[in-house]
Amino acid sequence: MMLALSVIGAAGFSAIVMAIMLVREKRRTRGLEAETAALRRRAEELEAASHARSRFLAMMSHEIRTPLTGIVGFGEALADEPLTPAGRRAVESIRRASRSLQGLLGDILDFSRIDADALPMQRVPTDLDALLNEVRDEFVPQARQRGLAFGLTVTDGARRWTETDPLRLRQIVVNLVSNAIRYTETGMVRIAASTAPDEHDRIVIRVIDTGLGIAPDDRRRIFDVFAQATERDVVQNADGGGVGLGLAIADGLVRAMGGTIALDSALGEGSTFTVTLPLPACAAPPAASKAADPPPSGEPASVLLVDDIEMNRDLFAGMLARAGHRVVAAPDGETALRRLAEDRFDLAFIDIQMPFMDGIELTRRIRASGDPAVARLPIVALSAAAYGEDRARAEAAGMNDYVTKPATRDDIAAAVARVRAGRAQAGPIAAVPAPAEAPAPSALDRAEFELQRETFGDERLLRFLGMLEAELGRRDAAIDEAAGRDDRAEIGQHAHAIASASGNLGFRHLMGLGRTLEHEVAGLSPEALAASVDELRRAIADAVAEIADVRAELDAGASEQRAAG
Repeated sequence: MMLALSVIGAAGFSAIVMAIMLVREKRRTRGLEAETAALRRRAEELEAASHARSRFLAMMSHEIRTPLTGIVGFGEALADEPLTPAGRRAVESIRRASRSLQGLLGDILDFSRIDADALPMQRVPTDLDALLNEVRDEFVPQARQRGLAFGLTVTDGARRWTETDPLRLRQIVVNLVSNAIRYTETGMVRIAASTAPDEHDRIVIRVIDTGLGIAPDDRRRIFDVFAQATERDVVQNADGGGVGLGLAIADGLVRAMGGTIALDSALGEGSTFTVTLPLPACAAPPAASKAADPPPSGEPASVLLVDDIEMNRDLFAGMLARAGHRVVAAPDGETALRRLAEDRFDLAFIDIQMPFMDGIELTRRIRASGDPAVARLPIVALSAAAYGEDRARAEAAGMNDYVTKPATRDDIAAAVARVRAGRAQAGPIAAVPAPAEAPAPSALDRAEFELQRETFGDERLLRFLGMLEAELGRRDAAIDEAAGRDDRAEIGQHAHAIASASGNLGFRHLMGLGRTLEHEVAGLSPEALAASVDELRRAIADAVAEIADVRAELDAGASEQRAAG
């Protein structure tokens, strides 16, 4: 009896212990679940903060670029005018400062993407020797101006094709060379490339200078954001020392590409930056896949221009024709294919988003052509969006370069020059976060408008304004009707057309609303969609009213000119 009770007692005790353990385990599990939920919430908050920061930087980029466009454009216009020597020096100072500001803005956006691990990378066959020679050629004039010797040595092992991101690799070398020239007063700067000892899949690129050198205390922070040389060095340097982003960006890019960067320097004796990157050799791409030989520099090119909006075709055709090029325009993909069968072109500008056959599909058909001259045609994408995914789609389809609308005549000229020089970027060019458009103070951006006025003159601009007014009237009625049917695909098409047409003449607020609606229409609730469409239609009405005022202004100016003549 006692034995039975003992057994029962032991069993009961074991059960109690087990129950206690289960309760504790349950509490521990609940605690872990709570901690996991808290960590998940924290991760979501950090992701949201990162997204908000990216959108803020993109918005600020847009807001800074808008007045900067006017500064650059009017500076160029003044440079073409007869000026006194003092006036010309002032204009050149304005142009140098604006270029510096443009570079700084690009550096800030690049660093923000590196810091957020959101920098896009591509891997395409790249001629390493050619890339380094391009960098050398770019900096030879600057080095000579400062009285410096500048050279490049590439060992046989490093003369290779490799799969890498050529844009980012070039940016690393450019930042290091720019830094070396800036801080070298006498002597030389040299780039040296070789294979790593016993690791032939790794390439070592050194940038060597005989400049000011870097003190031990500064070496520890030289790759930090906004780090510079000492104040004494900055004062001695005529360029002002920069803002300290170049080396931080180079360091971030090297790490993103799986490499290392090191510094060897002594104060007063110069510096050597050593970059080691995994760049295994690959086969050169077949000759047939290369772009057709561009016409020699300075000769007119034959250009195929494809855009479904008539005003855009007239605007871009005018920019190209003014530069001396022969332009054949097509309103859609089918017409473009017929033009290609009938004529020969040196390059093509193709709008990405068009009805029926978009620019992506048109490019695929061109690349699949049985005519080698057609299949190898260099193609520049035109798009009202600067989103990374749009650029990636363009690259995947076989486009060679990318221009974001609204585009200036300099943007178009630069794209032509890149294709002519064989430097068209085959890939998603420095993809940027989707810009968050902010309402402009007024319907019309006067700086943008005056640049177009300078390019085309009052008479042609009056015609463009009339075309835009008619286009907005058609789209306003069509988008209202599509909203009544909740046809979101059609709403998106009309919003794209409105953004594309309005931005080219400086109606940036309307362009921003159109872009936003185009990219968000699929996910909007019925109430949000109705509000967005109403806001867009109000902006259309404001733009039409502004067009009437501007046309009256241009008409008055034209009348005065005729009376004076």
